[in-house]
Amino acid sequence: MLEQVKQQLSGYTTLTKLPVNVECLQNDRDFSSFIDTDTWASITQGLINRAMEPVKSVLREAKVTFDSIEEIEVVGSATRSPLVVGALRDFFGKEPKRTMNSEEAVAKGCALQAAMISPNFKVREFSIADSTPYSIALSWSATAQGDHMETESDGVKEKSEKGNIVFSKHNVLPSAKMLTFMRNQTFEVTASYAEPSELAPGTNPYIGTFTISNIPTLPDGGASKIKVKVRLDLHGLLSMDGAQALEEIEVEEEEPKKEEVKDQPMPDAAPIPPADAPPQAEPASGNTGEAAESTSSKKRKIKKHDLTLTSSGLSALSGPVLEKFKATEFEMAAQDRHIKELQEKKNDLEAYIYSMRDRVNGGDLSEYIVESDKTVFSQLMDSMENWLYSDEAEHANKSTFVSKLEDLRKYGGPAEERYREAEERPLAVSELQAAINEYAALASSTDAAYEHISAEDREKVQNEVRQAADWLGTKQSEQGAKRKTDPVAFTSREIRVKRDSLQYFCRPIMNKPKPAAPKPESKTEPAPQGNPEEKAGPQPEPAAAGAGGMDEGLD
Repeated sequence: MLEQVKQQLSGYTTLTKLPVNVECLQNDRDFSSFIDTDTWASITQGLINRAMEPVKSVLREAKVTFDSIEEIEVVGSATRSPLVVGALRDFFGKEPKRTMNSEEAVAKGCALQAAMISPNFKVREFSIADSTPYSIALSWSATAQGDHMETESDGVKEKSEKGNIVFSKHNVLPSAKMLTFMRNQTFEVTASYAEPSELAPGTNPYIGTFTISNIPTLPDGGASKIKVKVRLDLHGLLSMDGAQALEEIEVEEEEPKKEEVKDQPMPDAAPIPPADAPPQAEPASGNTGEAAESTSSKKRKIKKHDLTLTSSGLSALSGPVLEKFKATEFEMAAQDRHIKELQEKKNDLEAYIYSMRDRVNGGDLSEYIVESDKTVFSQLMDSMENWLYSDEAEHANKSTFVSKLEDLRKYGGPAEERYREAEERPLAVSELQAAINEYAALASSTDAAYEHISAEDREKVQNEVRQAADWLGTKQSEQGAKRKTDPVAFTSREIRVKRDSLQYFCRPIMNKPKPAAPKPESKTEPAPQGNPEEKAGPQPEPAAAGAGGMDEGLD
């Protein structure tokens, strides 16, 4: 009961005074009283003031003035309380808006991000950067070589003393910095929150200790330059990615000197000696210039040594504790889903009562429900509405709301069906009648496009059309004899099923393609018959006159 009163007074209710009942408070005695909104506001004033402290802190740290604030948007279940909204209104001097749903905020951000990268939309680009809420400092063990460190971030180096704040408050996430130490032996770096007073009560400011070892010894015994990379990831968790020792070494590199070659006359340009001239010695082969020389130079190079980096004492949760927290989170998520589903079913019942009451009493359903059912239905809705605001409904489960909604739909459902069929039936009847007229005309058509349809197929189509027309006429007669409050004779779905059945049967028959026309026979002329002697091949030529005496005697 107290929880219900708290929720009603914290929400937007028109009631300014509510009863408070506690059964068996002491010695089996019940407690009963009233509490008004003014008393509730005075009781919760301390909580409202605490809720405003983060708002003031954000404005102070962001260095934002009231003039630069254009709108105030509140998101979350706590903003349903008029006390919280009133405190924000008094502090900013502007009315807070509630145009964003907490469950839709991520979807809206994704839609804007998609519009930014889409070539079809042009929107103003925006970006959201996370930051760490607390500053993080590092401290390290001192050595005889001095105690200092350089921090490098975005190419800027800063030299600081022991206890350096590496990541300041509101440092953008993710972020990484390179630390430079001068060491010649193993050392430790301890990370902790710089301002423990800013943490939640009971929070340990210690983060962890990192040990860097296996540091190489320089030839001169001096300190090595150690580079350590420290990172804050996207979730604000601190880690050290690695450590390296940098050593400068000198390397000799030989650079060959360019050869100098003297110019020599071409062989064909040499003068031809006379025949009686003494022989001359030929010059030795090869270059006659200076020999090639080489010089050596020394260059400095950086040699990197990977060091051993170990962490200890990190404030990470142990395996069993982490699993316990995961199980608790899963239970809380299940409870949230249950509460959400419960509220949805409760809202469905409440919305159905308000909607059907107006529709049955003088609305579009008043002609489709008999008076006796209307009276019972109205009384049932009134009793359901009173139950919704009772203490029993506050502790009811989801199945109870579902069951009560089904009880109401036993009266409202048939009335809705009769009204819906009265609205949709004329259109469905006209669609079926159009299909009947279409295929009846095609079955008796004398058009040349359908002359190939056989009489037997046309008779099948006509029989199917007659059956559909008879079914429609019978159902319309039955429906015409009924009142609006009677059950329907046939539904619009049945009519559309009959139309589809008629079309599936008749369409293949009437759309049957014409048979292909026979191809004309090609007339081929018989080959001319020649002289049989020509077919026999070439004949030998007769002998010439005077070749033999026998031929001459015959002549």
